[in-house]
Amino acid sequence: MSHTYVIGDSGQRELAIYYGSKEICFDEEHLFAWGEQLVRQHAFRAGDAVAWGPGYDWTEIQPLLASLVGEGILKRGEPLDDPRGGGLVSSLVPPSTCPVARVWSAQDCESITRDLGGRPVEIGNLEAILSVYRIAHVALDRDDRQVGEANTFPPALRLDRQTEWRVCQYSGSRYRDDAPMNVTALKAMIKHWKPMMATLIEVRREVHRRLVRSRDAWTVGDLHLLSGVVLALPAYSLMRGGGTTPQPAVHPVLSSLFRITDGIRMSTHLMLFLSDERTRRPDELTCASDVHEFAERNGLFLSEHGVCAGPKSLIDEFLAIAVDGAPLPGSDAIELPAEVRELLADLPVIVDYALLGLMSWAVSRSIWLAMSRAYRAIRDLVALAPDATGRAARLRSRLDDDWKRLDQQRIADRAEHDVHVDVYTDTYEQSWRALRAPRGAATLAERIAPLAEGPVQRAGN
Repeated sequence: MSHTYVIGDSGQRELAIYYGSKEICFDEEHLFAWGEQLVRQHAFRAGDAVAWGPGYDWTEIQPLLASLVGEGILKRGEPLDDPRGGGLVSSLVPPSTCPVARVWSAQDCESITRDLGGRPVEIGNLEAILSVYRIAHVALDRDDRQVGEANTFPPALRLDRQTEWRVCQYSGSRYRDDAPMNVTALKAMIKHWKPMMATLIEVRREVHRRLVRSRDAWTVGDLHLLSGVVLALPAYSLMRGGGTTPQPAVHPVLSSLFRITDGIRMSTHLMLFLSDERTRRPDELTCASDVHEFAERNGLFLSEHGVCAGPKSLIDEFLAIAVDGAPLPGSDAIELPAEVRELLADLPVIVDYALLGLMSWAVSRSIWLAMSRAYRAIRDLVALAPDATGRAARLRSRLDDDWKRLDQQRIADRAEHDVHVDVYTDTYEQSWRALRAPRGAATLAERIAPLAEGPVQRAGN
């Protein structure tokens, strides 16, 4: 549950309580204290609820509880047997090593990349080394929280923020898991849910009309592409103009939409890249229930530091809208915040930016594939080389160390390498076709083909 005070249609102050997609409003001021206590409870005896404020009587409280039970908001049951209880628990997120906020901007990009990678990279090349869907991770939203929350990437730039963590009571793989759920992020998501879904519908419509093969149903590859475009929404607003300092705060509608859409990206990513059950081809069709069931089976609602905080009802509604194109009830009456509305006015340009960023991701990852092929060939040669001086042994040792890193990326094995080739090729070429004005090479093979040696290359030697 989460709650906030609002001004009702009559102009009076009301207490609004949210539970998943359900909303309960108290317009009688003397019940405000009772409602606030209700939000704080995870288990209680019905009779104790009479003491949640002054002047309450069982004849008044009993119908309220009965109504909440009827709506499925309260459930009758036994006391919790989890020794941690149902309340607040400690965070499992390690302390931040980043003392101050650092953001991707023209002023700071080179210092950040120098500190993290030992080499300064100018802001214009950021999308070549950082996936476009991860650029917004370190940015702060208007709630002074990083868009990436506990999963902020790169981890070295994550900030500590006061967060409400609770034991998860949702059924399924998350139920009372050792890792808690981030209730602070959940409250923000519920607060902005309808504008989030309205924004998602706008982006989906623009992307869907450009992807010919997914007109009737999404393919796994195209759904992965859609998630990348949604995640690039805040990235575009941050990078527009070259990345300014100080960086404008991300609107909570965009940061909350980012957090939930990253679930689609992670699910389709695992579908495409060597999941334990079977690897999907990029052109294989999928649907909302398929994505949800895959995530549940493969533990994608769980992580080392926390579990997904979204209730099943909201996850189902989100996937139905994003994947199956289900309508949003009352969407015509939803008024988007001015900042979000202004951003969506540039939606065709934003989608192009995101598609170009995904093409850059496919090209840069393909360089790793070329490295794995080169390492395999060199290792085969060195294995046969005579070793009178010991140089070959030293070279073999260094190659083996690097080979372990390639194997960790799951691109050393030939079959795994070929899976990556399929995904990067599909992402590049589908993105290229979806651009309003396709530019450059039409295929990934053309884009990464070796160039003929020229004066510039010889001068570099």
